[in-house]
Amino acid sequence: MNNLSLPASETVQMAIMEQLTHLDLRMNNIKELDLRNVKSLEYLNVERNDLHTLQLNGTQLKTVFASHNGEISI
Repeated sequence: MNNLSLPASETVQMAIMEQLTHLDLRMNNIKELDLRNVKSLEYLNVERNDLHTLQLNGTQLKTVFASHNGEISI
C-alpha cells in the first residue's frame, strides 16, 4: 500500500507522461484523477481508492480495473 493522498480539490495531471502505457495506482487515497492527457494509456488499475471522478482519454485504453471505490463518475 502506497498511501498516496491528494487533497480533494486537486486532480492528478500527467501531461508530461505522453508515452505512458501502463499505470497502477491501486490502494491509495485518490479521490479525483484526470488522465485525459495520457493518450497512450492502455492499462489502468485504480482499485481500492476513494475515487469519485475519473477522466480518461480512452483512445488506446484496453483494460481498466476500478473496483472497491465510491460511485465513480467517468
